[in-house]
Amino acid sequence: LLPLGGVEPKEVAEYFGMMNVGLRGVVPGEPTERFLRTRLRQCKLLGGACLGGLAVAAQLYDGACVRALGASLGSTSLLIIVGAVLQTARQVEALLEGPKLQRRLQRERQAIESLSLL
Repeated sequence: LLPLGGVEPKEVAEYFGMMNVGLRGVVPGEPTERFLRTRLRQCKLLGGACLGGLAVAAQLYDGACVRALGASLGSTSLLIIVGAVLQTARQVEALLEGPKLQRRLQRERQAIESLSLL
């Protein structure tokens, strides 16, 4: 199974150790890694169950539409399309965030330089 978000729990636990941060109630090191791995598995299970439930509900809705209207609305396809559009919108938003941060940093640098000239 691929890790959620492409992050390995061991790497996150090591990063927490380097940053001298931790999870409340969890001992740093191996217990943190186990805790993160367990949480990732729980998230994957819950996400899979929700996705499965959504797919089944879409199929049931399509069946009801066929009986009532005589035609299928393609709910499963609509769910896939909406998911792809939302993911693309998130990616575009993330790509546009970089230039915004660069402009903000440039303004802050200019403000700091203007203060140092005084």
